Amino acid sequence: MTRHLLLLGGGHANIHLLEALVHDPLPDIRVTLVSPYRMQIYSGMLPGWIAGQYRLDECQIPIEKLAMAAGAAFRCAHAYGIDADARCVRLRGGEIIDYDFLAVDIGSEVRTDAILCESEHVVPVRPAQRFVERYQRFTDATDVASIAVVGGGMASAEIACALRHALADRHEVTIFAGGKGLLPSSLHALRDRILRALRAYRVKVVNEEVRRADDTGVETSVGNRFAASFVVLATGPQAPQVLHRSRGIALDESGYLKVDSTLRSLNHPEIFAAGDCTSLPSLKIKSGVYAVRQGPVLAHNVRAAMTHRRLQRFHPQRRTLYLVSTGARHAVGTWGPLSWEGDWVWKWKDRIDRRFVRRFSGSRGAG
Repeated sequence: MTRHLLLLGGGHANIHLLEALVHDPLPDIRVTLVSPYRMQIYSGMLPGWIAGQYRLDECQIPIEKLAMAAGAAFRCAHAYGIDADARCVRLRGGEIIDYDFLAVDIGSEVRTDAILCESEHVVPVRPAQRFVERYQRFTDATDVASIAVVGGGMASAEIACALRHALADRHEVTIFAGGKGLLPSSLHALRDRILRALRAYRVKVVNEEVRRADDTGVETSVGNRFAASFVVLATGPQAPQVLHRSRGIALDESGYLKVDSTLRSLNHPEIFAAGDCTSLPSLKIKSGVYAVRQGPVLAHNVRAAMTHRRLQRFHPQRRTLYLVSTGARHAVGTWGPLSWEGDWVWKWKDRIDRRFVRRFSGSRGAG
């Protein structure tokens, strides 16, 4: 009897699963990938695209072609919610897709709960496809001089540097880092390197919370008003609405899908999940680095569950390498307490990023 494996989302881990199916198909298994995008933009290269260092096609993985090579049907559609008890996913528009096994890799959304957003000029950095579309529209249509980047994390600094490098003196860029300031939990050495890069690009940092954003600017929690013609939201993650609209599946208090160390749902053994949409007790932060590392475990365990083999456990590494671009072909690297910077760090990051995209774009799976 043929069973149905449904892949929900084209994130880093599900891409690994598709690659595994390209090279080693499962017998008597029908596979479907549901994603709203035919091309997946690799988030690690988005700042480089903004800075003009990559063409858009160099940053994209053709997940529809990869799915076809894996023998999977591709549905270009938005999911509305999961009904775990009925083993089905409802799409926007009402269509229902049944499954026997489900692999969820839909990432997280950008937090907007504390900000009143009133304009299409207020653009979250995720999903990257929507950000790219809005940003291109902005740069094609306006010469207004100011951009606001809202958020106090590494993504805000990386995007602000990229914007200043790309737009030079045509646009003023300001980071609204919040009351705790920029990178409050980072080591002093790393924070100092990032702040020096921002000063070199004349990026202003305002340590105030943004409570409102529209097509004329932002308003902070203390009542200050700043003009901005384009507002980028890099305010950290929140659980995707697809999960909030789901039924019968165990979620944590923040709405993320609860999984165990094998990336399996706590209350539905036919559901696996990976990446930023999940809640894993041993992993306290959301990062694409972990989503990539979960890929081989997800690929093995979904296949193992369908063929009654032993599952593997995902063990997050204690220290993670982060490489952060800072505008021009320059980057900052950190690993535990160590940090570095220079053009050579950017070249290192460039090689890693290009290799990742090429792996899933240039294989016989995507060709």
